[in-house]
Amino acid sequence: QEADLSGVMGVVVVGGDGTTNECITGVLANPITADNGGVWPQQLPLGVIPCGTDGSLPKFITKMDPIDAAQVILRGHYVRRMDLLRVEVGEEVFYSACGIGWGLPGQIALDSEDLRPKFGVYRYTASTLSR
Repeated sequence: QEADLSGVMGVVVVGGDGTTNECITGVLANPITADNGGVWPQQLPLGVIPCGTDGSLPKFITKMDPIDAAQVILRGHYVRRMDLLRVEVGEEVFYSACGIGWGLPGQIALDSEDLRPKFGVYRYTASTLSR
């Protein structure tokens, strides 16, 4: 959020949906974005190398194989605009590229984090069945 992004030519995230959303929130909270009217700077493309559990976002914007995704980024393919969701909760602002959850789905997502090592992508199902 506080990094000097003025000389940065792009951002590459190696991670899952959560890591990608944290990166998006950080860039959109950065002064360079505020100076751009709150809009993601066009000169700052975002690349994603998927290494998460499920990869809901990468399924729509890149290749799911990390090597293929890296090649896409290096070649400059798949550069396009993307809609983001802005959520304000009190003083906090969050951004999401692939969805939000509250109530029961949100609680299942939170509870499933402890199940990640044992169940991987099936942690959401295990969390749901444990209720």
